[in-house]
Amino acid sequence: MIDSNIKSIVETGTYLGDTTNNALKYFDNVYTIELSPYYAQMARDRFKNNLNLSIIEGDSSKVLY
Repeated sequence: MIDSNIKSIVETGTYLGDTTNNALKYFDNVYTIELSPYYAQMARDRFKNNLNLSIIEGDSSKVLY
């Protein structure tokens, strides 16, 4: 069960975007971080119509601080 007070989620490691896709159903804002330029672009293509999703390309150990 997801606490309804939580509005945002940060995911590290987008890969094919399946977890991202599920998170979009439950959260107002989804942030996903992907190290691989290839998988980041795949996610941008797959989720191009999702305005509540931010895809960040980079190393999560450096992006999150």
